[in-house]
Amino acid sequence: MNLIGDIAGNFKTLLALLKKMPDDEPIGLGDLNDRGPRSREVFDFFMKNGRSLLGNHEHMMLNHLIKSNYYREGTWFDAWGSETLKSFHDIKNMDPYVDWLKDLPLFIETNELILTHAPIAGILKTFDDGLNLGNNYYSEETFTSFIWNYYHPPKRKEKYQICGHLNQIRPRFFEDDNGDFGICVDTSPSKLLTGIHWPSKKIYQQEYID
Repeated sequence: MNLIGDIAGNFKTLLALLKKMPDDEPIGLGDLNDRGPRSREVFDFFMKNGRSLLGNHEHMMLNHLIKSNYYREGTWFDAWGSETLKSFHDIKNMDPYVDWLKDLPLFIETNELILTHAPIAGILKTFDDGLNLGNNYYSEETFTSFIWNYYHPPKRKEKYQICGHLNQIRPRFFEDDNGDFGICVDTSPSKLLTGIHWPSKKIYQQEYID
């Protein structure tokens, strides 16, 4: 598996990164959109190839499109949602994208891995509590959920955890006395897209070219 950190609308960068990685299934860890100029192309790619998790930026976009009251008005635009809308300028029917966003999972679990967009909060009483997004953005549950949490994760289920979301300058390993048990691969502040191949755990990076 090729596990890709926050792509943030950088489609050309994504393709360049995948060319460096083994020929394996691409899995987006969420935040495919916003900031960069080609969010639509990133969505189109993952609708046809591999899989993706739901990130907080997809969640803000979805709630904007379905006109819910989960976020206050303008929240998505404060998070560069306008850049995503520009990439959809010639699309009149957004229903296929809405349906796809609604179906994105909050986590992917294998025999060896737990994949989430945000790290799994240590204060959660149970793993499933991270699925609770609360009634609105200001709910207490929101900030410990799998799409918004910023707390350092504990080791869970003896499985390696891989996430994005944390806006790190470089990949950040989660460690205890026995070594690393997870990694965050969101390196967007450095204008680098980072991926990690599993099971080799080899890290690949590509400077933004969009």
